[in-house]
Amino acid sequence: MAAILTTSCDKVIEVTSIELNKITLTLEIGESQTLTPLVLPEKATDKSVIWTSDNASVASVEGGVVTAKASGTTNITATAGTQTATCVVTVRGVEINGVRWAICNVNSTGTFVSNPENYGAHYSWANAQKACPTGWRVPTRDEFSSLYNTALVSRKREILHNIEGMRFTDAENKGNSIFLPAAGYYDVVDEMINGEGFEGWYWSNASGYAYYFIYSTEYVNRNENTPIENGQSVRCVEIK
Repeated sequence: MAAILTTSCDKVIEVTSIELNKITLTLEIGESQTLTPLVLPEKATDKSVIWTSDNASVASVEGGVVTAKASGTTNITATAGTQTATCVVTVRGVEINGVRWAICNVNSTGTFVSNPENYGAHYSWANAQKACPTGWRVPTRDEFSSLYNTALVSRKREILHNIEGMRFTDAENKGNSIFLPAAGYYDVVDEMINGEGFEGWYWSNASGYAYYFIYSTEYVNRNENTPIENGQSVRCVEIK
């Protein structure tokens, strides 16, 4: 008797949708949370999920676990088959003496530099007012004064990855600190950057009102008549 040969071909069931348990997520720096995907239909042939972050320097993702690394915003995307779902992740700044600070300077308008020691861009006062990314703004005079309040905030000169700057630390919660690099300032008259590696100059939201420090002496002060055309660093605070 001849053998009967039979074949079968399983039908591929495509993914028709994917959803996440959260579409927005707010984290503190160093905090982690898990996003849970719902992939439909339940009998889809391949329900595996690929995770990506638009800006892994702000928040990374692995297997749905989102880890906050630096202040800012990024999109976490889950992909199954041809379907995608996105969660907007906001990483909050470091709270020092009641004010939440970004941990990095502003680079090009609307972006932070990758690391706290990076100088970022030098902005005129007018351009500085619109330089911070969404959800952030230039500090007020009072907010900068709170950072320089030696009764509640300690300061110490520091070299971070070969870059000189000043470390400001909350006196009550010593785990909360930010590093301001000594990026100097751009002098429009001399058309050059002065004080790089020795001084840090940072704009407030008041015209011509800047805060500065001198690395070698740990001296900090404010200048109420800084030429508004000069280029200085921008360190943002979180919009409440």
